[in-house]
Order: sequence, then C-alpha cells, then structure tokens
Amino acid sequence: MAHVSDMLSYTKVDLLSLIVVGILIVKVALGVDKRYEIQVFKWMLVVIFGFIFVSSYSDLAQTGVIRTTMRREYYSNSIAFILQVTYCYLWFIYSELCQKSKLTDKGYKRALWALPVVLFTVVCVTTKKNHFIFYIDDNFLYHRGVMFWLQYAVGYGFILCTSLKALCKAFRRKYYTQRKELLTLGSFILPPVIFSLYQYFVTRSFVMGIGITVAVLLVYISAQDAKISVDPLTQLNNRMQLVKYLAKKMEAPPSDKELYLYFMDADSFKRINNIYGRLEGDNALVRIANCLRQVAKGNHCFVSRYSGDEFVMVCELEKEASPEWIVDEIGEILMEANKQEQSLYRLTLSVGYARYDESIVDTPHFIQEAVKDLNVKKKEKKHK
Repeated sequence: MAHVSDMLSYTKVDLLSLIVVGILIVKVALGVDKRYEIQVFKWMLVVIFGFIFVSSYSDLAQTGVIRTTMRREYYSNSIAFILQVTYCYLWFIYSELCQKSKLTDKGYKRALWALPVVLFTVVCVTTKKNHFIFYIDDNFLYHRGVMFWLQYAVGYGFILCTSLKALCKAFRRKYYTQRKELLTLGSFILPPVIFSLYQYFVTRSFVMGIGITVAVLLVYISAQDAKISVDPLTQLNNRMQLVKYLAKKMEAPPSDKELYLYFMDADSFKRINNIYGRLEGDNALVRIANCLRQVAKGNHCFVSRYSGDEFVMVCELEKEASPEWIVDEIGEILMEANKQEQSLYRLTLSVGYARYDESIVDTPHFIQEAVKDLNVKKKEKKHK
C-alpha cells in the first residue's frame, strides 16, 4: 500500500508537469515567432507531453492502480522509450539551430541525425520478442533488458553532445554576447540527468518528467528574457544591448586594439517601402541584418539594429588596420546577397564610423561622431 501511495503522489506531480508543458505548448503555438527552430521546440514540447503521459500510465498500470493487459504494457513502455529518445533528438536539433550550427542547417543533415532514433525505434518495437530493452513477466512485473542502457546512450548522447558544445562556446570571447543563451542551452541536460539518476538508482517510479519539465521551463523563460534584448524582426541585438556593450567596452582598460563604431543606414529604403510594400521592406532589413551578422562573425564584432533601417557595428581593430576594410567587406557581402536574391531592387548601405579616444565622453557622443561621418558620406554619394 505504501508503494501505491507513493505512486499516486508521483502521479500528482506528473499531472502538474503535464499542465505546465501543456501551457508552454499553447504559448509557443500562439506566439508570433515562426522561426523553424521555434517550431522544432514546439514539437519537442508535444513529444515531452506524450512521454510524461504514457510513462505515468505505465507506472499506474504496474502498481495495479489501473487495469491493464500484457499487450498494453508492452505498447505503453515501448512508446515511452521511443518518445524519450525523440525529444532528445529534437532538443539536439533545436540547440544546434540556435547555435547556428552547420550540422543541422540542411534538411538532409537533420534526417541523417534521426537515424539513431529510427534504429532505436526498431529495437523497441521488437523488444517483446528479444527482451533487449525491457520485458514483463507473467506477474506483470517490469524488468530491464540487457540493452536498457541504449535509451540513455542514444537520448542523452544527443543532449550531451550539443550541451558540451554550447558550454565551450559560452566561455569563448567571440561568443560573449551570446553567453547567457549558450549557458542555458548547455545546462539543459542537468535537471533530466539528476532526476534520471534518482529514478534509476533510488526508485523505479517515473520521476524523470519533473526534471524535463524544469529544463524546458528554464529554456522558455530564457527565450522570453532574450526577446527583451533582441530585435524581433532581424534577431540582432537591440539598442539597449548596444548601449550596455558599448559602455562596457569604453570603460575597459586600454588595449593594443582600437575601438571603432560603424553607423549605417539603407539607401533609398523609403522608396523600397513605398513601391514594394512594407512586407518587402521588412525582408530587405532581414537581408541587411544577415549580411552584417556574417561580417560581425568573421571579425568578432558586435552588431545591432539601432532603429528603422539604421544599424550599428562595434569592432576592435588592430592599430595598423584601416577601418575602411570593414566598410568594403560590408559592401561586398551585401552585393553578393543582392545577386543571390535576384530582387527587383539593389540594396546598398551608407556607412560612417568613428574611432574611440579620450575626447569622447559617453556612448551618445560616440554614436553621434559616427553619425556625423555618415552624413558626410551620404553627401558625398549625392554629389557623385
């Protein structure tokens, strides 16, 4: 009776987990963010919901709280194992997409990564005959099979791989602006592992769902926090993050590099909006943002959307380097993007810049100096 009482207590916790995950599914599904990685996160939540539900059912059946049959027990346990490995795979895809990894940037690559899940599914489906993963005796007692460890190897192999990668990136200087997000991705594995170990060594009852729920809830909260600092259209840093970053750089001790601020805006952007519509104007801004992100990544720069069609990039350059080469690289990458898009208009940017020195008193002053140079460059363009 004591075991049944404990099981019912765990079931109440599982019910709470189902409610939390269900709310997250609705929130993500109704959200305005329709990026592919968000859709992957949504489907991961759906799989987790099913995993917790089926696992709770199996536990209640094994303790006699609800009536079951041998066939139902095999089906429910097999489905639970398959769902567990599937959600781990989906987390791997989501995490790699968030990290802009080339491992999952194409559909065929994501399909290849799904092969271990397919193979594990085959083993699970046939476990009634070979008892590889688990088996149930005539007394309806559940036993772990000789290959029970395979679910952890495949499932947590996915999570461990991407988590370690995220943690390594988090402490590298070039990923400073993404550190908080990377730390969240890297620590996702901790709650499920802690509760899995408790389930494996302490109790046979299903408690892993608690850890999974805590993990996805933390990721969701982190994503909501990130929206405060990220421009929703371009996914670049917003102005608030720019001011914070710039202030920190200006207060830092002198180094062997020089700090430059590049201020830029799109040429004839109003014309693009008027002729092709605001939706196409948004597409143009996203194209610019992708080009600037490419330049920033290659040169370890900080890039943000300032407002409207205005963007800012902050770079640390070697003292002998010419600041003009950043401007040239922006132009070249944007020109290449124009060729690939084959759009009805050609996107160009006007770029002004300023170098930080002791005469600059604060961040608005620094930005204003770059704006002054931008205005000069725009006048020069008109007179050409």
